[in-house]
Amino acid sequence: MKLGLHRSITFWSGILMMAFIGWAWRDSLSHGSWAELGWSRAAHCWGGLYVGHHANSLPVNFDADRELLGSDPPVVVEVFPAPVFLRHGEMSLEEMGAMNDRVERGEIPFTVDVLLKFTTVYGHQDYWVLFVPHWLVMAGLVVVWVGLLVWRGRRRKKKWIDPS
Repeated sequence: MKLGLHRSITFWSGILMMAFIGWAWRDSLSHGSWAELGWSRAAHCWGGLYVGHHANSLPVNFDADRELLGSDPPVVVEVFPAPVFLRHGEMSLEEMGAMNDRVERGEIPFTVDVLLKFTTVYGHQDYWVLFVPHWLVMAGLVVVWVGLLVWRGRRRKKKWIDPS
């Protein structure tokens, strides 16, 4: 007897994961959650997942919080932000000052990538930042989920045709 797709744990697990990521995506547009251990920080904010790290000695401390997003100037939260990977030294103090002037004049919006560029200027020399937007996580999940469903279908079809 051939079982339908609605009885597949892969199908329902994928639906559940997409619903969870969709909720997290929507929540991260207005709230930020973060955890900090020593010089490492992980956050869920501005429509994505953020990880930052200083390759420095790790003092034994842990902190975590959840709060409404807000800053001065306010960060322009995009629904589909770009992924960002930055290291210390990719922007000089002069370049940051010029970009800050452009933000204040309204020539460019104060987006997440601009904010992260500012953080790398003042960070430790081994500082790096990774920002992965939720839309990219969702797209990766959909690709894996569809691949598993196709594999399941082929495997079940082969078993149905040749039961030995």
